[in-house]
Amino acid sequence: MISYMGLFTKRTMIISGARGLFMLMAVGFPHLLLSQSITIHADSYKQSFEGAGTSIGLYIGHHFSMNEANQDQAIKLINKDLNMVYLQDYQKFYPSRNPEYFDKRANYFQAAKAYRPESQVSLVFNNFPENLRTEIEVDGSTKMVLDVDREGIYDSLALWYFEVLVGFRERGIDVAIMNMVNEPDFNKKHHYGYGDPKLGVSMILKEAVPKLKAMLADPSVNTMGIEMPQVMAPSTLATTACLNYVNYFIENEPEAWEQVDIVATHQYGGGLNEGKIKSIYEKLDGRRFIQSEQHADHSDNLKLGNVIERPHRACLGLSALFNSAVNNGVDAWFYFVNNYPQEYHPGGLIRVPWGGSPTPYKHYYAFQQITSTQPMNTFVMEHDISSGIDSREVSVFRKEGEDTLYVHVSNFEGYARSVIINVDSIEKAYGIARVEITATDASLNNAPVLTGTFPNSLDRYVLRMGPYSINTLKIAIDPDGFSQQAVEQNLEFEAIADVSVGDGYLKLEAGLSSGNTPVFEIVEGDASISGDSLFFQQSGEITIQAYHPGGGSLLPSNLISHTFCINPDKPTVTIEGGTLISSSESNNQWYLVGAPIDGATGQSFDVPEDGTYSVRVEVNGCSGFSDEVEVSTVVLGLDDEVEHRYRIIQSRQGSIEIRSNNYIPIRDLVIYTLDGRVVSRYEGLDSNRIALKAPLRAGFYLVRVIDGNHNLTTLKLINND
Repeated sequence: MISYMGLFTKRTMIISGARGLFMLMAVGFPHLLLSQSITIHADSYKQSFEGAGTSIGLYIGHHFSMNEANQDQAIKLINKDLNMVYLQDYQKFYPSRNPEYFDKRANYFQAAKAYRPESQVSLVFNNFPENLRTEIEVDGSTKMVLDVDREGIYDSLALWYFEVLVGFRERGIDVAIMNMVNEPDFNKKHHYGYGDPKLGVSMILKEAVPKLKAMLADPSVNTMGIEMPQVMAPSTLATTACLNYVNYFIENEPEAWEQVDIVATHQYGGGLNEGKIKSIYEKLDGRRFIQSEQHADHSDNLKLGNVIERPHRACLGLSALFNSAVNNGVDAWFYFVNNYPQEYHPGGLIRVPWGGSPTPYKHYYAFQQITSTQPMNTFVMEHDISSGIDSREVSVFRKEGEDTLYVHVSNFEGYARSVIINVDSIEKAYGIARVEITATDASLNNAPVLTGTFPNSLDRYVLRMGPYSINTLKIAIDPDGFSQQAVEQNLEFEAIADVSVGDGYLKLEAGLSSGNTPVFEIVEGDASISGDSLFFQQSGEITIQAYHPGGGSLLPSNLISHTFCINPDKPTVTIEGGTLISSSESNNQWYLVGAPIDGATGQSFDVPEDGTYSVRVEVNGCSGFSDEVEVSTVVLGLDDEVEHRYRIIQSRQGSIEIRSNNYIPIRDLVIYTLDGRVVSRYEGLDSNRIALKAPLRAGFYLVRVIDGNHNLTTLKLINND
């Protein structure tokens, strides 16, 4: 493993890595999760994954409502195109009393076995026939439960088991598994008797099962030579409950535990709790371990409900549940049922409307991809994952004696990720000679996306995953080792200077040592990228990152991120009398000699004193400064008796302004020459400051001022310019 090193500046982030793994997580920068690694231990065979299973009976009438061609198509989807090892059904009748019930199921089993003869039948026996039940009152309601108080009830129960096995044998079907109960942890306190489901299940196992075995062992009774199926229990709703049942059997009912060949759980509760699943596996003592019922979207385990559409979400949830199960010891993974008639239902694999034609649901393809890319009875492999990869995102398989790996890697994130895949063993290093990739994501359904062959075997392979995707790699490994090392890439990306919004676009410049074209992405900011051009129409701070994700024999490059400003256009300042006016209507801040003036944020600013002024316009943290404006005023001559009331000033730019010193506004103002000619007239005013619109020639003038209190004052104005 090679570590990363990071260099951070105020406005630049660089992540560089030596050959191998590098990874960085930063709050607010999800795309910085650039690459992780999976190391597969190619000789570390764990348990054999037998394949998939499903139940058939819930909407079996819909199946047989179709014409023969569509029935065949439905059978092919489930039992030919999937590695469907187990077909499961739920029992509640005697064959002699409901032969049609058994005929339909046997017909389906036979049609399925025509395409996959090795598939096996599992029967669930938790729904007892009416003659084995009795009524009890529980909290004011009537329940029908196993009549455990009846003498010989477990003999009668064993006889029912036997008759069911005979009924299917007569129809050409052998039963491989007897699932003795189903979800005893789900509202079934009284169903199996005693008001204690753990005790009720234990009694069935240690009383009824041995009686069935005795019947099958007696040739005079078992004239058809039916073999005893394997016994499966407890098939709990939740993984925690399964562990509780196993512990109860071991500690309190060892005779019941002795009858169990297969431990089964569902994953509806705690389905992603890998620790619970592993704890069950560690107590099996040689027994098989099956997940006997689950569907893809029982609950939003991955918390993606507000992010992606439900059918797509079901695919990702299915992959997380599957990987959690097989990585921790499960031998086979059952889907709830084969079909549903609804437009969308997560509980079925295909849609079979009454009298219609079968169509796969989206999650069918995800199920196909992760359960049936690898052959049946392919071993689960040990693998190590780097930080940043969820253990529920990965599972690896290898058929014993074959040089092919089957690697499932999901991406539960909303951005693309690169994953470096290494293959090793205790004794030797393996090379990677060929890779075939399929994917399921928002638009793809177990579709091929890439095939690559490497005459010089690689020491590692870089998988590029799209957002919210399931990716399956079929990797041909070279037992002679690798002869080509993955290619490194080094990125150079210089800091970006601030630009003006009026520029409209910016050419991004970066280079890779490999000669490839870098990927540019906007991490934050209001802009868009096309190729190496950044387009913008709004001011504000922008963060751009550049990198190359790698792929195949090409390692991901280092990543460099720059933050810079798209500044608003440079404002201009105009002067009207003693008032400065900015060209920007908003976001202004006036400055005097380079220092901000407190409270001076309007478009205009009345100059209180001489000095050097400018204005800054700020938008979203980025700003533009105007040129500096020099403001200097001189007091013109006034009669002494009125000087305390009025002031006449002239800026160096030539404008003249008359101001009231006593805060009484000026109402009317007339300027005369000494010979009585009117130069300018201003009427109906209401201001303490009057800027003269027309320039005055040098000379003497009289200014008649009427204030808001109707007081008349005559001023003498001497203009020396």
